[in-house]
Amino acid sequence: KEAFCFVRGKYVSYLMSPLFVVVACAVLSLPIVGISALLNFDIGVVLASVLWVLVVIAGIAIAVLLTGLFFGWPLMWPTISTEESGDVYEATSRSFAYTFQAPLQYFGFALIICAIWVPGVVIVQSFAVLVEQVVFAVAGVSGGNTMDDVQQFIKTGGIHTDSPTAIYMLGVNVIGGIHWIGHIIADAFCVGFFFCSSAGVYLLLRRFVDQTEIDEVFVVDEKTKYGLEDLLQQSTENAAATVNDEGAE
Repeated sequence: KEAFCFVRGKYVSYLMSPLFVVVACAVLSLPIVGISALLNFDIGVVLASVLWVLVVIAGIAIAVLLTGLFFGWPLMWPTISTEESGDVYEATSRSFAYTFQAPLQYFGFALIICAIWVPGVVIVQSFAVLVEQVVFAVAGVSGGNTMDDVQQFIKTGGIHTDSPTAIYMLGVNVIGGIHWIGHIIADAFCVGFFFCSSAGVYLLLRRFVDQTEIDEVFVVDEKTKYGLEDLLQQSTENAAATVNDEGAE
């Protein structure tokens, strides 16, 4: 519940942190579009040649932003989740700073992650396939043609049986849906591992660049859950309850 509430309060920053860089690139591209439009006229070519240095500068800025976004976006969401004042600006600044200030360390961590990630994905996917094959092999002994239809439904969305009844199709869909959920859970390992490892890489890069301890992260506790208005309201309610108790006595 607390995790969902935390994301609900920060979802704007999660969405806008990568979009902020994209918007900045779009703004920087406006001078390029405007100056390049002059190339359609003879006199415009001369004017564009005078202003072309601005096009080059804008192109360099866009290239830097896109490079930082391509390599640094996995660090944006851990920044928002880890820092007390995590917002779009801090996510962008920290992700770009760590990407450009510690590229070799970042690359080394990425290699370590891949060395763990690839075998992990293979193991999880292989285990999911093994479970499915065991179920099909054991259930196929007594399930007969129905299990063949289930396997065909999972693979192609169709079945071998001609003119099946609605009840039969409902059962095949339910069984196939359960197996589909199992595949989704196995695939979710890839996504979950990526974001967990991104958080770990962020903490390691932050320690390398800013000399900040890994366990120094912002955690919402009872002291920071409530603002001043909440505390005042709670104090008023407590005082009213105390007065009522004294009056009852």
